[in-house]
Amino acid sequence: IEGKVAKKLADDDVFAVLACIHAGSTVKKLNFSGCHNVVGSGFEPLRGSIVLEQLDLMSIGQHEDASEKSRLPFDEECFVPILTSIVEAEDNSLKQLELPLSMRIEESNYLYSNPILDSFLERYNQLLESRRLECSKCNNLCLDANRQEHQWIVTEKGNQMWGCQMFTCNKCMRNFCNSCRDIFGETHIDHCANCQKHYCTDCVFINGCESCSWYVCEECAPNAGSCEGCGLFKCCRETCNFCEKALCSSCVEYHRCDGEGCSKIHCGDCVEDIQDVRVCDSCGKKLCSDCRFLDCVNDWKGACADCLSSIGTMAGLKDDNEKLRKEIEDLKEELHVLW
Repeated sequence: IEGKVAKKLADDDVFAVLACIHAGSTVKKLNFSGCHNVVGSGFEPLRGSIVLEQLDLMSIGQHEDASEKSRLPFDEECFVPILTSIVEAEDNSLKQLELPLSMRIEESNYLYSNPILDSFLERYNQLLESRRLECSKCNNLCLDANRQEHQWIVTEKGNQMWGCQMFTCNKCMRNFCNSCRDIFGETHIDHCANCQKHYCTDCVFINGCESCSWYVCEECAPNAGSCEGCGLFKCCRETCNFCEKALCSSCVEYHRCDGEGCSKIHCGDCVEDIQDVRVCDSCGKKLCSDCRFLDCVNDWKGACADCLSSIGTMAGLKDDNEKLRKEIEDLKEELHVLW
C-alpha cells in the first residue's frame, strides 16, 4: 500500500477492499505498514484463511523511524481472534507474522499481560515447531541448536524482542538457524533496529555501527543517518551545538554538560576554541559556562575558586565568539547577494 494512501485508510476501508477481493481465499501476502488509523476490525475478511502466508501488521511505514510511531493504537480484542482462526485452520499456510510495534512495546513490559494474545502466540509457536522447519543454509532444524534459549516468536516478558519472529526473513520468508555462520562468522539473518524486522543477508544487507551493537538494514540506513566525518552509518553519532556537525565517537571526542536539565554538547574540535563545556581541573565538574555560573551562584562560599575565576574569562570568550559568528553570518549574506 502506498504511503500516502496507507495513512488515510481506516478499518472500514480495509474491510471493504479485503471483502471485495475475497482476501480470505485469494491473498497470500498482505502488508499493512503505515496504516496508522487501522485498529483491527478491518481484518475480518481474513478470518480462517488457509492461503495467507505472510501478514505484516507493523503500524509504522516501511523503513520509517520506529521510535516516532511506537504508541499507535491497536485493538487486540478485534484482531487476535482473527489471527487465532487462521492459525487454527487446518492446513493453514501462515509462515511469517509481524505484530504491531505498539503492541510489542507494551507487551514486553514485565508488568503487562494479555491472556488472549499470550495464548495466540503460544499456539503460533506450537504450529511453527510442529512443522519442523529446516534452515535454508545447513538443512538442520532451526530450533534444535538452542531450544532452551529461543522460540520462533519471543514471548519472554521484559525481552525487547518480544513478539518478533526470529528465524524467518521478512523478504523471502526462508528460515535460518542461529548456529550456522557465513565466512565472516556472522549469522545469516539479523534484526534491523530501525524498522524492527528480520532480514537474511541474501535479501538485505545489514549495516552494523562500528562503535556499538546497533544494526540497521541498508534501506533504513539513509534515514538512520551516517557520520559526517567518516561517512559510515553510526547510530552513536552526536551533533555539536556549536559547529552543528554530526560526528561519531570514533571521529571525535564529545564533551557533554553534566548540569541538570542541560543538553549542551560540543565536539572536541570546538571545545578548545569556545571554552564552554569543560572539566574543571580542581573540582572535576564538567559543565558549560551557563551551568558553571549557576552552580557557583547557588553556593558562593563553597564554590570552586578555579570555577569562579573562569566564569569571567568564559563570559568574555563567549561574547567574542558570538560577535565572530555574527560577522561570519553577515559575510555569508553579502556573498549570497553578490552571487
